[in-house]
Amino acid sequence: MRWLGFILALIAATGITERFMIRPRLTLPEGYGGILGAEVSEWFYQGFGATGMAIVLVTMLLAGVSLSTGLSSLWLLDGAGHAAIQLTQTLRSFLALLAGRLRFRRSVAAADASVNIDEPGQEK
Repeated sequence: MRWLGFILALIAATGITERFMIRPRLTLPEGYGGILGAEVSEWFYQGFGATGMAIVLVTMLLAGVSLSTGLSSLWLLDGAGHAAIQLTQTLRSFLALLAGRLRFRRSVAAADASVNIDEPGQEK
């Protein structure tokens, strides 16, 4: 199953590279995706159009990487969700700390402004 995933990812990557890579001045004899990329991109472009080809090839690439590495999409999304929740909680506690410090500074400034201490030797 891992080999099938690797081949699927390789086919999709060559097709994506052939069709969507920015063309630098370097010219390669068989294009940027090679012979396989040229054939795959042309076949999918004729069958699905530009948008459909992009969707199918990216889906094939992600499925191939998932199959060849054993990574689960749900596991990755679950990890990203846990990281987002942790980041949100950390930001919330940080902002609460900043708000508390701001309230403290304002109360100290208000207390200093309301207390007028006469300095010795000065008359009103």
